Amino acid sequence: MEIKRDIWPDWIIGEPLDSGAFGEVYLASHRDNPRLQCAVKVIEVPRNPAQTEEWKQAGLSDAQIRRRYEQAVAEYRAQVERLFKYKGISHIMNVEDFRAVMREDGMGGTLYIRMELLKSLPEYLSDKRLSEAEIAAIGIDICEALEICHADGMLHRDIKPANIFVNDRLKSGILFKLGDFSAAQPLLDATGEADMQGTLNYMAPETVNENRCDERSDLYSLGLTLYQLMNNGRLPFWPPRQLCSHEEKLVALKSRLAGAPLPDPADASPAFAALLRKA
Repeated sequence: MEIKRDIWPDWIIGEPLDSGAFGEVYLASHRDNPRLQCAVKVIEVPRNPAQTEEWKQAGLSDAQIRRRYEQAVAEYRAQVERLFKYKGISHIMNVEDFRAVMREDGMGGTLYIRMELLKSLPEYLSDKRLSEAEIAAIGIDICEALEICHADGMLHRDIKPANIFVNDRLKSGILFKLGDFSAAQPLLDATGEADMQGTLNYMAPETVNENRCDERSDLYSLGLTLYQLMNNGRLPFWPPRQLCSHEEKLVALKSRLAGAPLPDPADASPAFAALLRKA
């Protein structure tokens, strides 16, 4: 993917930091003060390079395809603009700016989202092991973020360790933040249907089995994330060893989605285990 390194005059996009299903994240430095840094998420529209040809084979005209891509970009823009109002809220990652660069032929484009530079939770945990109290603090911080999102009519839909971020540079302590709203959508009631987006390993059963989600679906995913942190990095029903096969993980996933009672996390106290089961 070829990107514009100077999409913002004052910021220079540098090395890649991370890659995911919805885009790549790059480190950016301020032109006049390289020590001032941020993160830039870059999203290609379409993500699948073959999408245009598939639509042409399906009978869509060039004008119809352009309109679809323009609509996709407009939806991303609206999503980012919704996040601007969360800027400054302690437990939600700050989004600073958004740019869209359409291709000359109109057949897609590249989106740039500039946001604060934070460590992902897996990166933060790479050299440490957290206590139950510290893991509970993650849950409290993300619950505060979700309380704001849900009150504002927004579902996150992709809560997992990789979408929780850490600011550990504060004198006052550590802040855990909810980020990556790529799969977010306006809140639907409990009977409403939604496009199934997110990460299968952390989805609530009703989302996978019935294509249905509401605020409780986000809480379920958060509970499962905390469960994994209290269970030596293992999701429910994974074998109690460091490496599991794909087949073993698939059997575990099917058991969870079928509603099998979850075993207690290995390192959780009875009270915390009960809380996670309820979530």
